[in-house]
This record gives sequence, C-alpha cells and structure tokens, in this order.
Amino acid sequence: MYTEITSKESALKALNLKESGTPTFTGVPEEFIPALEATYEALVRAKAIREGWIPNYDANSQKWESWYLLRKNDSNPSGFRFYGSIYSRTNTNSVLGPLLSQETEEKADFLGKQLEEIFRPIVTKKE
Repeated sequence: MYTEITSKESALKALNLKESGTPTFTGVPEEFIPALEATYEALVRAKAIREGWIPNYDANSQKWESWYLLRKNDSNPSGFRFYGSIYSRTNTNSVLGPLLSQETEEKADFLGKQLEEIFRPIVTKKE
C-alpha cells in the first residue's frame, strides 16, 4: 500500500532496489549536491507511491502534481510549504513535476507533504 512509503528506505524496499543509501555525485559543485540528493529521494518515493502506474504524456490522461508556495508569513515562517495538488492532462509547469506526477489526488497529496520536508532546506537556503 502506498501509505507505507514514508522514507527513502521504504521506497527502495517497495521497488526491490538495493538500499545503497544516497548515490554519489562527482564532478559537480559541492553546493549542488544537497539538491541532487533530494531530487533522487523524491524520484524514488514518487515511483514507489505510483505502485506501477506509469504516466502517459502522449495521451490525454489525467495526472496529479504537488504544488508548493514560496511565501513567507506568520503562518509559514520558512517561506516554503506544500499547497495542494492539481491535475493536468498534458500541461506541466516544471521539469520535476511530471517526473513526480501521480494517478490520484490522494497520492499526490501524500507525496507532496513528504517532499515539503525534503525540499524546504534547499529552497529556503540562504547563500
């Protein structure tokens, strides 16, 4: 059941992939590595939560994507939070969104809330 995917380790196990931890990235600036590691984890979790469903971008099929707000206020002091999920038939607004898309709003929300914690430190990092 997709609700059991709550960590990178549980996603790797569900996909029958070796629990090798985080891949190593060489030849890239050190400052890019946290974002690459977070993206890898997001992709692994997204695939596991899909439970075999493969988005078809050649067809007019519905796909759900998670949306985030980047706005700091009293109720959102970090400035980054999960906003909700929307569906699209063929349109995408980013490169990563389609790779993380889900078959249902429930799965997109489930994934989106997890990814908020993964991406917040990267998005709100002060240079």
